[in-house]
Amino acid sequence: MTTTAEPTGTTEVAVNLSTALRWRGLIAVVLFGGGGLVLLAISVFGLMDQHTGQRIGEIALSIVLLSFGGFALRGVVRPSVWVVVAGAGLALRGRPGEFHVSWGELSQVVVEREHRSWGRSRYWFYRLLLAPRAVDEFAMSHPEMAARRGRDHYVYDLGRIGRAGRKLDRALRAHAPAVFTGIRSR
Repeated sequence: MTTTAEPTGTTEVAVNLSTALRWRGLIAVVLFGGGGLVLLAISVFGLMDQHTGQRIGEIALSIVLLSFGGFALRGVVRPSVWVVVAGAGLALRGRPGEFHVSWGELSQVVVEREHRSWGRSRYWFYRLLLAPRAVDEFAMSHPEMAARRGRDHYVYDLGRIGRAGRKLDRALRAHAPAVFTGIRSR
């Protein structure tokens, strides 16, 4: 049994691109922030028999852990980034450089994914490639996308979006079958 998004022309499909890393960030907040708080309490209140040098080292380590937890918390509370696919066009919301493009302005839409690794973890990094029908007219009507312009298409890095990549693929297949050519792997 195959599941697809809504048929062409009905409701819009909003794909949240922020949930994939948000769970990992929440785990980092709990581990680093919680561990830093516990270590700080132990070292400041002297709950264990320690030398002065040990206390200073534990306080320094707890400050480092708390700062890592703070950076992770900053990523968790950032606003979500959404790609909205509708019968009329494609929109990106929630990030600087937001745009809205109608399907009539585009000749081709490609979702490109690249297999990357960082240490032992491997993941897919996604990009959205938009090829306009008339490049000069598109550049004039969408100045917000000037920084994303490539040679013959516009590139928007979506990042590590996890399972949202499949949902984006289904939504584009349902709403833009004339211009969407599918997911291309590198």
